Amino acid sequence: MLSTIDYNLQQGAQTPHFQRKVAYNNLAQEGIPDFHRLSAEKSQALLVELDKVLSQQDRDINSEVTGTGRKEAGIGIYYFERDVNEPSPYF
Repeated sequence: MLSTIDYNLQQGAQTPHFQRKVAYNNLAQEGIPDFHRLSAEKSQALLVELDKVLSQQDRDINSEVTGTGRKEAGIGIYYFERDVNEPSPYF
């Protein structure tokens, strides 16, 4: 995550990497478990789908892939939760 933030700051608007978040700061404690469950389910489903796409392009897995160079690419998803009265270690 930090390397993406650094890259985006260095590149400006030219070619930024995807960097988004959704957060609200006045949520009731009772709504958190459902959000936690839903975010885990949806995130896992997205990661499984993206894993299928990337694995098809990995030359260690698919010997039919040709091309030059050696790149690493991926996406990370993280969950955060805190009491608003506590200092934020996230942002």
